[in-house]
Amino acid sequence: MDITTKIKLLSITALVAALLGTYLAALQIDSLARAKYAFKRNSHSVVRKDLRYETNSVSRYQQKVHTRVIDAKLNQKYSFAVNSTLEYIFQYSYTQDLLENQALSVQVTSQAAFRENPILVVVRQQKAVLSWQLPLLLETASGWQEYSSVSRQLCTEPLKHNVSVQHEFFLGVSTSDPKNLSFVASVSPIADFVVGLDENHTVALTASEPKYYQFLFPEGVTNVLLTVTSDDDYCMSVSVQNLTCPVFDMDHDLKYDGIWQTLMNKTGMTISIQNLECVTYKANQHSA
Repeated sequence: MDITTKIKLLSITALVAALLGTYLAALQIDSLARAKYAFKRNSHSVVRKDLRYETNSVSRYQQKVHTRVIDAKLNQKYSFAVNSTLEYIFQYSYTQDLLENQALSVQVTSQAAFRENPILVVVRQQKAVLSWQLPLLLETASGWQEYSSVSRQLCTEPLKHNVSVQHEFFLGVSTSDPKNLSFVASVSPIADFVVGLDENHTVALTASEPKYYQFLFPEGVTNVLLTVTSDDDYCMSVSVQNLTCPVFDMDHDLKYDGIWQTLMNKTGMTISIQNLECVTYKANQHSA
């Protein structure tokens, strides 16, 4: 075999090897493409399934919420039920001269609410907003304590003598629970809200029902002594604040304004007119 023949055979062999390599590479690319195509099909089907699930989940929570507005009256109890599609707003109005030396207390009670889907209570005034949930959760040394009834006082501005002022506020009750949760709501005046010098005041309170009262410095008096006593062996907090909105009346926020002390059976606090011209003193029983 001459040199020319050998070169031709080598060229044919190289060409066959090259074609075979190209064919095998094409097969590998085709198999990879098929695998990628199958993966994409599976991925798209999973994505479409997840999107359908998310869409159903969203549509389930896009139910229309109906609001019932009640023209409410003081000293009257209202019993209704709320759910995720029904909420209540109680509209109250009163004149300032009708509540001279008084304040308003809002009380909402529910034995049906649970902490997973609580009842939400919001009180909107001109200069303050109160909000809490039922059951109310307060931290204690042994864990969290639940309260099914909460009473809060509305923020009160100093009275303007010989002036009749119309006030309005709204009490809203709602929940995210799809089941009906019954509740009872009421707003009542607190008598003897304004206390005078050398007067004794007796009050009963709980951790979910704090109380506060107003004291006005008499003319010529610059310093007074506030004395608080209790026969019960429960830890309490006493706070003295200037009479402005909002009033910090819960155990976790009373430290934000004025002066405060804790007590078991007795304590005394000196109040100076230089710091507080028109004061509110407040007592709150700890949830221990």
